[in-house]
Amino acid sequence: MARKRKEVRLSESIALATVWSNSPFEGDNTHRFIVDMVRKLSNDRGISPGQRRWLDSLIESGVPSVPAEVTGEVSIVEGAIEILNNANVIDFAWEIGVLADFCRRLAKGYSFSEKQRALLDRLVSEAHAIRDGDVWVPDDDEVQRLNAATKLYRGYSALWKGERPAVNRAREQVDHFLADETTVLRKKHAEKLLHAVRGRLKKFEKPRFTSGSLGKIPAGHAICTTNVYVSPHGSIVNDWLLPDGRLMTIDQENVKKR
Repeated sequence: MARKRKEVRLSESIALATVWSNSPFEGDNTHRFIVDMVRKLSNDRGISPGQRRWLDSLIESGVPSVPAEVTGEVSIVEGAIEILNNANVIDFAWEIGVLADFCRRLAKGYSFSEKQRALLDRLVSEAHAIRDGDVWVPDDDEVQRLNAATKLYRGYSALWKGERPAVNRAREQVDHFLADETTVLRKKHAEKLLHAVRGRLKKFEKPRFTSGSLGKIPAGHAICTTNVYVSPHGSIVNDWLLPDGRLMTIDQENVKKR
């Protein structure tokens, strides 16, 4: 048999990698091998005789066919992955990865344990709930609390934030939802953020001063001219009319009761 030219092998390998990436077997060991061979051939690096033989046999046989008895279920799982991808929710990365792995296992005819089957069914059901709009939606009061929570989050130190990566991920999801960048907000993310900033949120919702209150600062007595709000740096503040007539924004903790 005539030896295949490198350019031909590279072209066929690229085509095979493309077809493989659009199949349920995307990301499996064989697919990764094909992609690695494409990279080596594209960079004019040599491959071993064994790698050449396996690659040529894969090019000859093409993408494996999905067993007929699981074709329908594979399609359902692929549909669930597409739903989660389109939901534009960062934290679905884990679910998407698990579903993709299950899809490959199904396509290869592998059996599932009881726990794996239960997890697969739950993830598919969650995806279908998103598709059907059967998801938790915060009411107006909850949206206001979440708005306040994301602003208050800015006031915590970098060390505090760094020690709580899950809270940061939850805050990112809430921010995406509030900015209308996604229509899906998982309740667990909202609850995690609200719980993390609960101390400051309570102070914000039950402020020490409101518009018209009198307070005491080092310069003397001052009159509060606004209701409480959160500053760009995450502090709970009011605007105050000072004894000398100036207006100043002051953190509530820095003002004493009259």
